[in-house]
Amino acid sequence: MKLIEVGYKANPYPLVLANKDSYDSLINVYDNWSFDFEIAKLKNILSVPFVNADATVKSKNIAVLPGDYFWIKGMHKPSKQYTLKNGKKSMGYPAIIYFNLAYLKDEKLIQQRFNQIKTYEDLTLEERTFPANQINPNWKLSILKAVNLHRGESGWDWSEGCHTIFDDERFYSHWDAFINTFVMNEKGRLTIYSK
Repeated sequence: MKLIEVGYKANPYPLVLANKDSYDSLINVYDNWSFDFEIAKLKNILSVPFVNADATVKSKNIAVLPGDYFWIKGMHKPSKQYTLKNGKKSMGYPAIIYFNLAYLKDEKLIQQRFNQIKTYEDLTLEERTFPANQINPNWKLSILKAVNLHRGESGWDWSEGCHTIFDDERFYSHWDAFINTFVMNEKGRLTIYSK
Protein backbone atom coordinates (compact mmCIF):
# COMPACT_ATOMS: atom_id res chain seq x y z
CA MET A 1 0.00 0.00 0.00
CA LYS A 2 0.98 3.63 -0.41
CA LEU A 3 1.42 6.24 2.27
CA ILE A 4 0.60 9.88 1.45
CA GLU A 5 2.48 12.19 3.81
CA VAL A 6 1.36 15.84 3.94
CA GLY A 7 3.79 18.33 5.48
CA TYR A 8 1.53 21.17 6.64
CA LYS A 9 3.27 24.51 5.96
CA ALA A 10 6.53 22.60 5.40
CA ASN A 11 7.52 24.20 2.06
CA PRO A 12 10.28 26.76 2.75
CA TYR A 13 9.60 28.36 -0.67
CA PRO A 14 5.80 28.66 -0.91
CA LEU A 15 3.92 29.75 -3.99
CA VAL A 16 1.77 32.70 -2.87
CA LEU A 17 -1.14 33.74 -5.10
CA ALA A 18 -2.41 37.27 -5.73
CA ASN A 19 -5.32 36.73 -3.30
CA LYS A 20 -2.79 35.63 -0.60
CA ASP A 21 -3.74 31.92 -0.77
CA SER A 22 -0.53 29.96 -0.39
CA TYR A 23 0.71 26.61 -1.65
CA ASP A 24 3.00 26.29 1.36
CA SER A 25 2.86 22.56 2.11
CA LEU A 26 4.51 19.43 0.67
CA ILE A 27 3.46 15.88 -0.20
CA ASN A 28 5.59 12.74 -0.32
CA VAL A 29 4.15 9.47 -1.57
CA TYR A 30 5.74 6.25 -0.33
CA ASP A 31 5.19 2.69 -1.43
CA ASN A 32 5.32 -0.46 0.73
CA TRP A 33 3.29 0.89 3.67
CA SER A 34 1.70 -1.73 5.91
CA PHE A 35 -0.30 -1.88 9.14
CA ASP A 36 2.74 -3.72 10.58
CA PHE A 37 5.07 -0.75 11.01
CA GLU A 38 7.95 -3.01 12.12
CA ILE A 39 8.39 -4.57 8.69
CA ALA A 40 7.36 -1.65 6.51
CA LYS A 41 10.17 -0.58 4.19
CA LEU A 42 8.97 2.69 2.73
CA LYS A 43 10.17 3.81 -0.69
CA ASN A 44 9.61 7.43 -1.77
CA ILE A 45 8.02 7.31 -5.23
CA LEU A 46 6.84 10.93 -5.67
CA SER A 47 7.30 14.36 -4.11
CA VAL A 48 4.99 17.33 -4.76
CA PRO A 49 6.22 20.79 -3.70
CA PHE A 50 3.20 23.11 -4.13
CA VAL A 51 0.37 21.90 -1.93
CA ASN A 52 -2.26 23.84 -0.03
CA ALA A 53 -3.29 22.08 3.20
CA ASP A 54 -5.82 24.52 4.65
CA ALA A 55 -8.89 26.46 3.53
CA THR A 56 -8.64 29.54 1.36
CA VAL A 57 -7.76 32.81 3.11
CA LYS A 58 -11.42 33.89 2.98
CA SER A 59 -12.29 30.80 5.07
CA LYS A 60 -9.78 31.71 7.78
CA ASN A 61 -7.26 28.92 7.01
CA ILE A 62 -9.11 26.14 8.85
CA ALA A 63 -7.19 22.85 8.51
CA VAL A 64 -7.32 19.17 9.47
CA LEU A 65 -5.26 18.52 12.59
CA PRO A 66 -1.99 16.60 12.14
CA GLY A 67 -2.46 12.87 12.63
CA ASP A 68 -2.87 9.51 10.93
CA TYR A 69 -5.84 8.94 8.65
CA PHE A 70 -6.59 7.02 5.43
CA TRP A 71 -7.30 7.74 1.75
CA ILE A 72 -8.98 6.14 -1.26
CA LYS A 73 -8.95 7.28 -4.87
CA GLY A 74 -12.45 8.30 -5.93
CA MET A 75 -14.24 11.21 -7.57
CA HIS A 76 -14.24 14.84 -6.41
CA LYS A 77 -17.72 16.42 -6.62
CA PRO A 78 -19.31 13.53 -8.57
CA SER A 79 -22.59 15.45 -8.89
CA LYS A 80 -20.98 18.35 -10.81
CA GLN A 81 -20.01 18.24 -14.50
CA TYR A 82 -16.44 19.16 -15.48
CA THR A 83 -14.65 19.44 -18.80
CA LEU A 84 -11.47 17.39 -18.55
CA LYS A 85 -8.14 18.34 -20.14
CA ASN A 86 -8.86 15.98 -23.06
CA GLY A 87 -12.11 17.90 -23.75
CA LYS A 88 -14.44 15.12 -22.52
CA LYS A 89 -17.23 15.84 -20.05
CA SER A 90 -17.16 14.06 -16.71
CA MET A 91 -19.27 14.00 -13.56
CA GLY A 92 -16.59 14.96 -11.07
CA TYR A 93 -12.93 14.19 -11.60
CA PRO A 94 -10.48 11.74 -9.99
CA ALA A 95 -9.19 12.83 -6.60
CA ILE A 96 -7.99 11.41 -3.30
CA ILE A 97 -10.81 11.05 -0.75
CA TYR A 98 -9.70 11.23 2.89
CA PHE A 99 -11.29 9.16 5.64
CA ASN A 100 -10.88 8.81 9.38
CA LEU A 101 -11.36 5.54 11.29
CA ALA A 102 -10.24 6.83 14.70
CA TYR A 103 -13.82 6.51 16.04
CA LEU A 104 -13.25 2.71 16.14
CA LYS A 105 -10.45 3.18 18.71
CA ASP A 106 -9.17 -0.42 18.33
CA GLU A 107 -6.44 -1.24 15.78
CA LYS A 108 -8.01 -4.59 14.82
CA LEU A 109 -11.40 -2.94 14.22
CA ILE A 110 -9.70 -0.19 12.20
CA GLN A 111 -7.95 -2.78 9.99
CA GLN A 112 -11.20 -4.73 9.60
CA ARG A 113 -13.18 -1.63 8.54
CA PHE A 114 -10.34 -0.52 6.25
CA ASN A 115 -10.50 -3.90 4.48
CA GLN A 116 -14.32 -3.64 4.12
CA ILE A 117 -14.11 -0.34 2.21
CA LYS A 118 -14.05 -1.09 -1.53
CA THR A 119 -14.97 2.32 -3.03
CA TYR A 120 -15.22 5.88 -1.74
CA GLU A 121 -19.01 5.47 -1.83
CA ASP A 122 -18.71 2.94 1.04
CA LEU A 123 -17.60 5.71 3.43
CA THR A 124 -19.98 7.11 6.05
CA LEU A 125 -20.23 10.79 6.97
CA GLU A 126 -18.69 9.93 10.34
CA GLU A 127 -15.70 8.44 8.51
CA ARG A 128 -15.41 11.65 6.44
CA THR A 129 -15.20 13.86 9.58
CA PHE A 130 -11.86 15.18 10.87
CA PRO A 131 -10.66 17.22 13.84
CA ALA A 132 -9.78 20.80 12.82
CA ASN A 133 -7.40 23.46 14.12
CA GLN A 134 -10.25 25.89 14.91
CA ILE A 135 -14.02 26.23 15.18
CA ASN A 136 -15.75 25.66 11.85
CA PRO A 137 -18.60 28.20 11.50
CA ASN A 138 -20.63 25.67 9.47
CA TRP A 139 -20.94 23.26 12.42
CA LYS A 140 -19.90 25.39 15.41
CA LEU A 141 -17.34 22.66 16.23
CA SER A 142 -13.62 22.15 15.54
CA ILE A 143 -14.24 19.74 12.65
CA LEU A 144 -14.05 19.49 8.87
CA LYS A 145 -16.18 17.16 6.78
CA ALA A 146 -15.68 15.61 3.34
CA VAL A 147 -12.01 16.56 2.96
CA ASN A 148 -10.45 15.59 -0.36
CA LEU A 149 -7.09 16.08 -2.04
CA HIS A 150 -7.81 17.63 -5.44
CA ARG A 151 -6.36 20.08 -7.93
CA GLY A 152 -6.14 23.79 -7.30
CA GLU A 153 -5.21 26.62 -9.68
CA SER A 154 -3.45 29.94 -9.86
CA GLY A 155 -6.49 32.22 -9.26
CA TRP A 156 -7.19 30.73 -5.82
CA ASP A 157 -6.48 27.40 -4.16
CA TRP A 158 -10.05 26.01 -4.60
CA SER A 159 -10.18 24.95 -0.97
CA GLU A 160 -12.82 25.24 1.70
CA GLY A 161 -10.78 22.84 3.83
CA CYS A 162 -9.58 20.29 1.27
CA HIS A 163 -5.94 19.84 0.37
CA THR A 164 -5.09 21.01 -3.15
CA ILE A 165 -2.15 20.62 -5.53
CA PHE A 166 -1.22 23.55 -7.76
CA ASP A 167 -2.41 22.79 -11.31
CA ASP A 168 -1.82 25.44 -13.94
CA GLU A 169 -0.51 24.35 -17.33
CA ARG A 170 1.14 27.74 -17.91
CA PHE A 171 3.56 26.62 -15.22
CA TYR A 172 4.64 23.11 -14.25
CA SER A 173 1.66 21.04 -13.09
CA HIS A 174 2.24 18.29 -10.53
CA TRP A 175 -1.41 17.21 -10.49
CA ASP A 176 -1.35 14.74 -13.39
CA ALA A 177 1.80 12.99 -12.17
CA PHE A 178 0.33 12.80 -8.67
CA ILE A 179 -3.19 11.51 -9.44
CA ASN A 180 -1.94 9.04 -12.06
CA THR A 181 0.24 7.40 -9.38
CA PHE A 182 -2.96 5.77 -8.05
CA VAL A 183 -5.65 3.55 -9.56
CA MET A 184 -9.36 4.06 -8.92
CA ASN A 185 -10.42 2.70 -5.50
CA GLU A 186 -6.81 2.15 -4.42
CA LYS A 187 -6.48 3.02 -0.73
CA GLY A 188 -3.74 3.57 1.81
CA ARG A 189 -2.50 5.54 4.80
CA LEU A 190 -2.50 9.34 5.18
CA THR A 191 -0.19 11.11 7.62
CA ILE A 192 -0.43 14.86 8.16
CA TYR A 193 2.40 16.47 10.10
CA SER A 194 3.07 20.07 11.04
CA LYS A 195 6.47 21.68 10.50
